[in-house]
Amino acid sequence: MKVTVNPSQNPGHYINTDITQIDLGAPSRNVGPYTPSKGHAIVMEARVKWSSNYDLHGRGDAQGTSGIVLWNPDLTEPYGDPGPEYDQIGFVWASKDVLNGIISGFTGTSFINQVPVGISKPLLHNVNINDWITVKMVWAENLLGIQTVTYYVNGHLLGVHILPVKLKNLALEIWNDNGEPYLCLGGLGSGMPLCYNDPNPNQPQSFYVDWVKITQQ
Repeated sequence: MKVTVNPSQNPGHYINTDITQIDLGAPSRNVGPYTPSKGHAIVMEARVKWSSNYDLHGRGDAQGTSGIVLWNPDLTEPYGDPGPEYDQIGFVWASKDVLNGIISGFTGTSFINQVPVGISKPLLHNVNINDWITVKMVWAENLLGIQTVTYYVNGHLLGVHILPVKLKNLALEIWNDNGEPYLCLGGLGSGMPLCYNDPNPNQPQSFYVDWVKITQQ
């Protein structure tokens, strides 16, 4: 599957190609099919790559964000912007200006209420995101009820995140867009100080998914 954002004839507008398991035209809070239980983790595996204009560290010509995650968008209105209880765990690519560079490049990132609570980058292993890579995420809950997310790329450990709150009912999300949210004082009234730039890509930018598998252990 090829998920592409093309240059727009009307620069400055948000462009998004989105594939998800939930109905974005209806209330979306906690309607996804995936929740771990004690001793029974949710495992998401996929084979993915990005086109040559993407850079591992977010410094290439591509703009915005893309990736494959489990999420709860908490839409404030049908097809609207994510609400303050937006949660997401998975593999993300972000250009260098997204969140002021906090999550730039390819990462395994865990978001709670729009805030990244864990960010893991491939610092110890050579990863070429312009060729096929395999990614794996294990979302587990232990006997104490504490949830963790463990990220792997090409079979190597990328990082382990302990979630500050338990998540439930997440859904698969695959997307590619030109949106660049960044921290700003103007967004304080929304609960998270985010503003948005929507730069126009200067050439097509594509995210590819060969296969994806989600299981419960």
